Formats: sequence, C-alpha cells, structure tokens
Amino acid sequence: MKQLIFILLLAISSQSFAGPRIVGNGGDICENRFYTVRDDINSWVLSGGSKNLILRKELSLDKYNSDMLTQMKYGKISCTEDKVFVGAAEKTCKNYVTSDGVAVISCNINRFMNTSEADQYVLVHHEYAGLAGFEKNSAEVSNYEISNQISEYLEDTIVKKLSIRPASNSAASKFDLLNSNFAKGSIPSAKEVQGWFSGRCYTSDKPDTPVGSLFGATSFPLNVEGPIFEQPNHFNVGVFHTINSTSVSGLVNPELFDGLDLSGLHRDSGWYTQLQQNNMIATKRMGAWTATNDSSLLLRIRKFQNYIMLQGQATKDQGSYKAGQVIANCYFFIKLN
Repeated sequence: MKQLIFILLLAISSQSFAGPRIVGNGGDICENRFYTVRDDINSWVLSGGSKNLILRKELSLDKYNSDMLTQMKYGKISCTEDKVFVGAAEKTCKNYVTSDGVAVISCNINRFMNTSEADQYVLVHHEYAGLAGFEKNSAEVSNYEISNQISEYLEDTIVKKLSIRPASNSAASKFDLLNSNFAKGSIPSAKEVQGWFSGRCYTSDKPDTPVGSLFGATSFPLNVEGPIFEQPNHFNVGVFHTINSTSVSGLVNPELFDGLDLSGLHRDSGWYTQLQQNNMIATKRMGAWTATNDSSLLLRIRKFQNYIMLQGQATKDQGSYKAGQVIANCYFFIKLN
C-alpha cells in the first residue's frame, strides 16, 4: 500500500507553518516540540498523506483535511507544570474552547516531554482531532479512533543535523527494533496468520528482557446475512506468556497444538494469559489484523520477513500507560501447527 510518511526531525524550520506560537513560563521546549510535530502533521495533510486513513462513513476526507488544517492553524498550545485533568482522570494534554471562542490545548510539561516521539505524534493529532470534533471523549475515556493510525506513517530519518534518534541502531533496545520492524511489515494472509506460533515478547518497561510467548489464531467466517453477503474471514486470537522460562521451543511439543483451540491453554498447564483475554476478534483494519478487548488494549498483527509480528497498544490512560502508547512488541518464529 502506498503511504506517505512523516519525517521525524528536530531540524524542521520554525517558519514552516503560520499558526500561533505562545511559548513561555518555562514551557518553551515543550511548546516548541508540540508545534514541530504539528507542523509535520500539517505538511503531511497538505501533501495528501491522509488519503489512506480509515474514517467513519459520515466523515469525508475533504472535511477531515479542511477541519484539521483549520484547527492546526488557529489552535493555541500552552505547556504547564500543573497537572492536567479531564474530570477526575489525569491526562497528558486536553483540548477545549474558551468562552470567547479560542481553541486551546493545554499539556503537562513532564508528561508530554517524557512521551516517546512516535506517541507524541499520536497525541498531538488527537488534540487537534478533538478540537475538530472527530475524536470526542466519553467522560474521562479518550477516543483515538483516527490518531492511532498515525504511527503507521512514521519513519526515522538520519541527517547531518540534530535528529530525534541516533544514527546507529546499535544502542536501540530490542523493543525499539521490533517496533521498527513492525512498522515496515505488511498484512499477512489469512493462511499465514492461522494456527499456533511460539516466539518472544518485549515490553516498554523491560525493553531488552525476552518473555517466551505463544500466539494463536483460529479463523472463522463472519456470515450472519447469508452467502450473498458473506464477509472475509475473521480470527479469534490469543497471546500467552510462559510462567517459568523463555525457552519456548524446548518446552512446547508441536503435536500438542494439533486442533487445539484458544481455550485449551490454562494456568495449570504451565501457561497463562498475559496481554489480553481469550477470544478477541481480529479483523483487517488500520493496516493490520487488529483486535481490541475491553477498550483498554489494541492488538495489531503484521508480518515482517518470515516472522509474525504483534504489537500491543494502550487505548486509554491506565496505570503507568498512556493512551496510544505501544506497550509490547512481539515476534513469533516457530510454527507449531
């Protein structure tokens, strides 16, 4: 699929966009970074990069482009050391319109600056999409329906200036390397993703610590309206982690998985569910096989080279995780059945 990409650079000119910049009160670095990301999103929309976004039926691409460009032009940003709340929930940023009609985005300095570069793009897009009315929150729960797609278009670029990431990948964690490989991957066919696989997962809080893992996908047709309206295959998917060892291939007998459905693994057999509950339904969307559980976790499945890649993202602020944050990257390299 042809996709235009964001360029992650600190070297973007401060004159590249005509929108307001109200920096000060110790938040200069935070606000300048916010505007740098905004400028890149603005250029990407103007260049037609949004044409592959999956939008709700009632939202046209023209309206998305027009309203996003308007909000990015006139919306003001203010970074503060004060905590930012939506209701009782602490947030990194929030957007609102003042009584005199000024669109404002307010961000907590520490939370925004401690957010990864990729997640900053998701967050900045979300705030402007909120002002445009495309991603309306439900009480304290944030809606990232469009913004979660933004990370698909990110690419690291190395220049002879200050850049976001080092020129060498030698210092990159295994979590980051898998994150990069996932972004380069493609949607596997239904045949490729079906079955049981063993591999490794790495989490954002332990980016170089491997966890032996299993991935299972059982195909079923979604056919509730008869054969004329038969839909493409969907999958029940499950991700499991070993309790005592990362040596998955040494523990698993492939014959045990012949015909085994997702309910066949239990804690007393040496496995337990780590990332999600069983029987999540995955469908083709957002450039991957994608599944959600109780609206707190989104799983995306791709293929890179000969590996099945899985990425877990938080869909709302919960504990130490922020909405849109990638919390786990996995790859599966042994086909069990």
